[in-house]
Amino acid sequence: MKFKTIQNKFNFNNLIEISTNYKNKKPFPYCVIDNLWDFNLLKNVEKEFNEFQDWDGEKKFAGAIKKRFCETEHKMPVNIIEILRFCNSSKFISSLEKLTGEKGLIPDPHYRGAGMHSTTKGGFLKMHTDFNWNEDLNLYRRINLLIYLNSKWENNWGGELKFATKNYKGLIIQKSIKPIFNRTVIFTTSDVSYHGVPESVKSPEYIDRKSLILYYYVAKRPKNTSFVKKTSTNYRMSNGSALIKRSFLKNALSLIKDNLLPRKMLEAYKKFRNYK
Repeated sequence: MKFKTIQNKFNFNNLIEISTNYKNKKPFPYCVIDNLWDFNLLKNVEKEFNEFQDWDGEKKFAGAIKKRFCETEHKMPVNIIEILRFCNSSKFISSLEKLTGEKGLIPDPHYRGAGMHSTTKGGFLKMHTDFNWNEDLNLYRRINLLIYLNSKWENNWGGELKFATKNYKGLIIQKSIKPIFNRTVIFTTSDVSYHGVPESVKSPEYIDRKSLILYYYVAKRPKNTSFVKKTSTNYRMSNGSALIKRSFLKNALSLIKDNLLPRKMLEAYKKFRNYK
């Protein structure tokens, strides 16, 4: 389905009207919208997803396992490319700004950390807060958008997206969202927007948990975002403590690199890191 067709079939008013009181939702601003997309379009996207094999990689560490991803647009199937480009279009972003109250949203044409995501049986994504700074775009991350592509997803397979707050007792789950077909989730990301799929997916071996993901950015540091520019994800255990421990020296060097190095020195650092 071509971009123009997607645009003509999309009800922009529906995006805004369905999602009233976005900013007042707890534990942080979000909305869940079912059947936002043309049914036949998403069925084609799901079919392409099921046949896709050219993944960029698969997460295999304490924070996430059995989570495949593709951020490379030229490798993606045609309908998936069209819907991602539509979500990055001016008209769609204008509606997203009205929905969220965020001004000056900027899409990421490189889909860093976004694009196609697939979690297979036994996979998970531990609770976390996102990186707040995209060093390639020089922008602050602000809005996450997820489109689920899981027909006939059964409740006992798990895979729910969970939102949580953090207090002295640890992480307290406040919202659980099933990843059913044609469900769109939009939420504001900040230093306190704890979310994830912390429990292992229990679907059959031949069925994966599929989603398209997009991130949107802003030029100015937003509310509830640290002054420190963080380029990595902050994973947490259920008791609230850091899942991945880093030495004081590594943390200090990372903060210096992300926040104090002049741009030319930072570019030289990146070249040295890639050379190694």
